[in-house]
Amino acid sequence: MLHDVTVHITPNANASYFVSGSTTGRGGGALNRRDLADTEALRRFLSGDLGIHTHEVDAAVEALRRGGTHSIPHVMLTAEQIKAHGLGPN
Repeated sequence: MLHDVTVHITPNANASYFVSGSTTGRGGGALNRRDLADTEALRRFLSGDLGIHTHEVDAAVEALRRGGTHSIPHVMLTAEQIKAHGLGPN
């Protein structure tokens, strides 16, 4: 079963980021936070691990560069993907 996830990205100290998320629909809720060391790690996680299209990742990085947080809605993930990538229960 696929879960509709909104991925939230927040800049942290020292050019690092943390990524969290929330699922929508029945049984939805907050997901675990994942810390990423730098912009390259953020790009790898979003595009490689979560399968988010490069143009959306580029837009997120640009928005973060300008300041503030950024969210990417409607990322479709299985429960196994959520857990495997550190966003779900251990």
